[in-house]
Amino acid sequence: MDAVKQINNALLSRIQLVLPDHKELDFSYFPQTNNFYNNFKRYGTTIGSANSTPTITKALSFTQIFSVILTDAYKGTDHDESDLKIKIFDLHDRLSNVLKDLYWTNLGLPNLVYQVAPLSIDAPFIVEAQQLIILTSSLNIQYRLDLI
Repeated sequence: MDAVKQINNALLSRIQLVLPDHKELDFSYFPQTNNFYNNFKRYGTTIGSANSTPTITKALSFTQIFSVILTDAYKGTDHDESDLKIKIFDLHDRLSNVLKDLYWTNLGLPNLVYQVAPLSIDAPFIVEAQQLIILTSSLNIQYRLDLI
């Protein structure tokens, strides 16, 4: 199996393990286009750029950016954003749990992934028309491909 696909599948599996009450997004690159069917607790991943990194002989090593996306709904009005704030804090807690798992397990791929390092957490993206919060974190995942 292609290494990038294997890493992406492992990311999705680990997120599902940590957040069993969440459903995978149908559209991760454009999360606001999903039809949430009264289930706004969703997750997804996206694949970013990769750079080669110095390594031992007979192996190729890459650092690649992957993103983890979490979504949830909020109940808000023009005069009260207390639920929005509560949901943002809750999303950060859930994301923290996911990131800890990914860091400590190396995605459960010890022969492929040798480091998972959180890179950044974006500011929450609010889609007012859907009362939707989207929280994204970028990760540097280092992996190696044996040449022999």
